[in-house]
Amino acid sequence: VCGFGQGPAQRQKIASSVPAMAAAAAPFVSMPAVSVHEASWPAGFDKISPALAALTVAALALEERLIFDTELPESLEVADCAYGRCLKAVKAIRKGELVYKGECLLSDAKAYSFRVRSASGSVKTYDVDNLNSVWDAKSAGEVRQLYGWDGFMNHSCDPNIRCPETSRTADRLFYDVFALRDIEVGDELLCDYAVFDWECDGHAIEECLCGSPKCRGSMRGFKHLTFQQKLAALPHLEEDSLMHRWVASQVDAVSYLDLAALMPQGVDVAEYGEGWELVATRDFKAGELVFRNTSTAVTDPRTTIVMGMRGKYRVADFEEHGIKREGYVEFPSFDALMNHSCDPNTAQRYLSELDYEVRAARDIRAGDRITCD
Repeated sequence: VCGFGQGPAQRQKIASSVPAMAAAAAPFVSMPAVSVHEASWPAGFDKISPALAALTVAALALEERLIFDTELPESLEVADCAYGRCLKAVKAIRKGELVYKGECLLSDAKAYSFRVRSASGSVKTYDVDNLNSVWDAKSAGEVRQLYGWDGFMNHSCDPNIRCPETSRTADRLFYDVFALRDIEVGDELLCDYAVFDWECDGHAIEECLCGSPKCRGSMRGFKHLTFQQKLAALPHLEEDSLMHRWVASQVDAVSYLDLAALMPQGVDVAEYGEGWELVATRDFKAGELVFRNTSTAVTDPRTTIVMGMRGKYRVADFEEHGIKREGYVEFPSFDALMNHSCDPNTAQRYLSELDYEVRAARDIRAGDRITCD
């Protein structure tokens, strides 16, 4: 997330304090994030030695911080890199593999501490500020996403991981981290900060030095990407709220289709390779209605339609997903993902120019691809 790691243009500030070391030496206890507010001052505080007074202030400051307990997966390590800390693989990770299941806190805390227990059982404590966090677009007020050890992950304009959100509670956000390509032992884990935040508030990287051939030169948030850069970043997009901000901003001529909201009962979208396809989620008898739908008449060839499904996005290609008509392109939305077959299991009948129904041409079993000619 913006300013997470200690990349070339944004070095992380990690406090080193006596209380932090003391906390690191304490036995690790799995516990929810806690915050102790309004610490009381000891009697005679103003009469003790300056050194002890400073230590007491530091200890009380630590007590008042939010504390987040985390565990580091066996496949990863927090390492020192040229520009500060980073995350590296200690085991080979294959493309598409689930690297780890992550979580972060949802809080308005301006600073916090997190403890990291490694696979060996050692524990380290880090005191961090909001450089390890990003605004939570789905929450009201000053709520931020506060990250633990994976806040040390550095930015790249050509990332090797993506981390779609899976669920959330009132105070936590959960996400899965997948490898976008093979990651070898010693490789850094890298994410694209621009797919987390619409506009980086003080955490921008004005001169990106990620070194990738795909480097965009800077990182200031999704808003500041060019239209083509936004389209290229879609497969890595982590926040559906960014998609809604993009559409609402009218910065580019783009429309968004939430396929999950449009999907009729008995039908779903499944992934195959790099593509999507329509599948049945229940049995259909021959002649049974599978679904009815109304197409959209697209008259402006500059129109861009982005389809989203469970945190993944792809741009509608009117050559592939549309039907050319006189004066417009007919775009059928979710069933644009229906695959072709010379022996299809459905038959389509138009009820009007843009309204139609699709019925089973033969029995269709749950899990079967839904095809048309």
